[in-house]
Amino acid sequence: MFDDTSTAGALRTYVLDTAPVLALRLDQQTRVAGANAQARRVLGEQVIGRSLEEIAPNCCGASRLEAILRSGDRVHMLSFDTSSGMPESLYFRFFGLPDGWLALGSVDLQEQQKIFGQLLALNSDLRAAKRLLRRGLAS
Repeated sequence: MFDDTSTAGALRTYVLDTAPVLALRLDQQTRVAGANAQARRVLGEQVIGRSLEEIAPNCCGASRLEAILRSGDRVHMLSFDTSSGMPESLYFRFFGLPDGWLALGSVDLQEQQKIFGQLLALNSDLRAAKRLLRRGLAS
């Protein structure tokens, strides 16, 4: 279905430039050799050259990392250090390549929705506190 060159090229461009998918190319030592635009936005431009253990420090020791990389099509939730400075849970699949791995990831939408809800609640609390302060200053 996607065998022709123009379709493959369009898919490649979409994944690399605009898709809401994090794509990391890892070398044999699990260092990031390449990252698409979304991965660089979420993980920071400095992600290139860093090891998976550096950018996802809570994910694993060496033995767990090996198991994750060899697990094929299983999805793994990993906590990454992001460019915002906040850790974020991301879902990744790892695909073996002759010279390393392709890691494809996505954000945890439930976590984002939860954080957004908390932000809205805090904003509402802040507005209420502001009203109380104005009333107190007016009297």
